[in-house]
Amino acid sequence: MSNLYGMDIDSVAQFESTARSNREKVDAVSKDVTSKVNILEWLGPDAEKFTLEWNSLHNKSLLAATSALTLIADTAKREREEQISASSAENQNFAPSTASASTVGTAQPIVSSSGKSAATAATAQEKGTAASQAKSATDSGVNGKTAGGLPVSGMTSKQAQTFVDDYWNNEEDSLKYIGGAYTTSPGGKLSNCVGFTNYFINKYTTLTGFEANSGLSSGHGNQIADNIVARNSNVKLSNTPSLYSVFSYEYKEYGHTGVVLAINETEGYATVGQATYYPPYGVSTENIPLSTLTNGTYKFAEIPSSALK
Repeated sequence: MSNLYGMDIDSVAQFESTARSNREKVDAVSKDVTSKVNILEWLGPDAEKFTLEWNSLHNKSLLAATSALTLIADTAKREREEQISASSAENQNFAPSTASASTVGTAQPIVSSSGKSAATAATAQEKGTAASQAKSATDSGVNGKTAGGLPVSGMTSKQAQTFVDDYWNNEEDSLKYIGGAYTTSPGGKLSNCVGFTNYFINKYTTLTGFEANSGLSSGHGNQIADNIVARNSNVKLSNTPSLYSVFSYEYKEYGHTGVVLAINETEGYATVGQATYYPPYGVSTENIPLSTLTNGTYKFAEIPSSALK
């Protein structure tokens, strides 16, 4: 074991490497199976159901697994680096020195039961408090919101879930903003990916072409991003997600669409909000690895901050 307090640094580093390696394997399985499902020579309602179940249900489980592996690997890395830093500081504090009349009897740092010096523990506590305060500030929105209420730096997981829940739980209001989206899903009037995206566009942006009275069809999920760009000269199409961009996911005939509510580059994922026409019905948030979002199956309509209400 390494001569450090509280942790075998080498074993934690090995765990981090294993987690990242397995994350790549799961991601590769997701991409491989998805690519094969989407080119099956199979037509008809059963084929559509088969494809949608894979993309909206089974593949989601794989994507959730890649997110979890990324998060646990990043956590292991962070804890390992903090332990190395703390142990290094302690080793300096307790390093042997040549005694002199001026140093004999000098008080030494007190070591806590966790193996960290009291000074180091206090610093860690201060950092934890600061992080807690920063999170509270973000959750309460005091770090800044657009006039329409969108957090300017993106949503926390709690805010993202509240955002999609507000859409789902306030049907009368939400229906005012979904434009020409279908309201015939077995899951309910709001259980449609196009409806959710239209809601976002019409309620939280100044973009045009998706209002109920526009005279234009919203399009299917795989057409929304292109249609936004075609109808709004200030919007660009991109292969990478940006905050509050609208995505279109290309598969089979109709595709899928949703909104990017947050981007966590450190952890390597983006949080999206979406509704689903097919099982599982309703709305959801999902943390999707950035590597998946940039693998060529997604396209994004980049909405400039000036177009956010």
